[in-house]
Amino acid sequence: MFHRPIPLSAALVAAMLPLAAGAQQMTAKDAWDSLRALAADNGLAITAQGVSDFGTAIEARGVHIFPADEPNAMVIGMADLRVEPRGDLVALIPSETVTLDMLSGSVARSFEIHQTGEIRGNLTEDNAALDLSFGAFSVRLMSSNRRGAPLGEAINVDLSGLDGSMRATRDGSADVTLGFAGARYAYTLPEGFPGSEGAVTASGAMDAMHMEFSGTELDMLGALEDTPGALRAAFDAGFHARLSMTTEGGQGSSSQILQGAALSMDTQSGPSTMTLNIADGRFDLEMDAAAAQFSGDFAGVSGQFSMDGMGVNMGGPLVVTPDSQPVRYAFHLDNALPSPELLAMVNAGDFAGESLSLALDLRADARLTEELGPDFGDGRTPPFDVDQVLLDQLLLRVGDSEFTGSGAATLIGGLAGQMRQGMPDANGDFTFDLVGGQRLLDRLTALGLVPQDQLFFVRMMMNGLGQPVGEDHLRSEVALRPGGAITVNGAPLPF
Repeated sequence: MFHRPIPLSAALVAAMLPLAAGAQQMTAKDAWDSLRALAADNGLAITAQGVSDFGTAIEARGVHIFPADEPNAMVIGMADLRVEPRGDLVALIPSETVTLDMLSGSVARSFEIHQTGEIRGNLTEDNAALDLSFGAFSVRLMSSNRRGAPLGEAINVDLSGLDGSMRATRDGSADVTLGFAGARYAYTLPEGFPGSEGAVTASGAMDAMHMEFSGTELDMLGALEDTPGALRAAFDAGFHARLSMTTEGGQGSSSQILQGAALSMDTQSGPSTMTLNIADGRFDLEMDAAAAQFSGDFAGVSGQFSMDGMGVNMGGPLVVTPDSQPVRYAFHLDNALPSPELLAMVNAGDFAGESLSLALDLRADARLTEELGPDFGDGRTPPFDVDQVLLDQLLLRVGDSEFTGSGAATLIGGLAGQMRQGMPDANGDFTFDLVGGQRLLDRLTALGLVPQDQLFFVRMMMNGLGQPVGEDHLRSEVALRPGGAITVNGAPLPF
């Protein structure tokens, strides 16, 4: 679990983390020797021009770290590296300036890393510990060239208050935290990203990011791809995992060439959260983002878009169970507001200043009928069964017009029982309300979005399916009954 090869493309911290964890509680000299031995076990060589032993600490001068089999692929250099025991941990304190030289094919890049902090770690036969603490951490691309010809690239990243902690055990448990108080970035890539059409530039900032991960029996996940039933076995053994991330918001600007035209974009976002839980044979995911604004220009056409918030919530079973389990899918988009320029592009300028809101909250009692795997869903029967469907919320709001709905239905014989039915064999009731529908239809017709030759049919459907309960307010009460009977406001559907 702790002796995996270190990628050559890793940056300074990523390259040094497993090295820091290699020093056990011991003298400074023993820590330095063990550090080099562990690096060798992972295919890395550590050299120094000189080493001073102060008893309580080792100070190595002129340190270089590089892969033993490809010495030019990545070289980390620093004027000095201090190694000193800290209780059960050993601290690595690199010099404030660290260099990173990378060679990929014919492209060579040189970075400078400026930092104020340290890495603390320890590794025993059964446990690993690692702590990061950097008041400041910055990366600068100093040069980039292909066969000696400059590429004109620029990359700058600045982090403040970078902290992290990791605790892991050989039996597959782990607890990880990582975060920073603030981050700023800027880059220019004249050749763009792989597959892009030209130069890409971007800059931005992010405030207060924090990530937490915890899990048990993680080592059992290695068999998921090749071993049928491995996921169930992991859950039976007590596997669970939880990942959460939060940010306090950020902003960014970018420009690039897309489909032969210039595209520029500016974004500003508020706080956001994400939580994923995998436990007891199921998963639950929740994501929420606060207000955000977007503005941009593409091929000479400018526009803006804002929203008050959005989110997604979903969850369901991951293993076969004899009983149905709760399933949920929900999303919401609150007060999305396109600028008049964007609306004019789709001939909807009359809606300028009016927002759009969408929401769906759908739950069900369902179960998997076959285990997840490479052949999942390939059979003739549905890979899952549904007993009951609950529509907690349906919302579509445009300006002062809105369509809402809610209700629940039980499927007779489950989802499999509906496969050969012309009409659903179910027992349930739903209520739908349309407020301001006539106003909205008149506006859509005036804009040409509803053709005149279809207007009569649309009005007939609205009035046929909805019962007036107020001024420009239609209600539809839909009843599903066993045997495939469906009524709307007490009358059978005319089809």
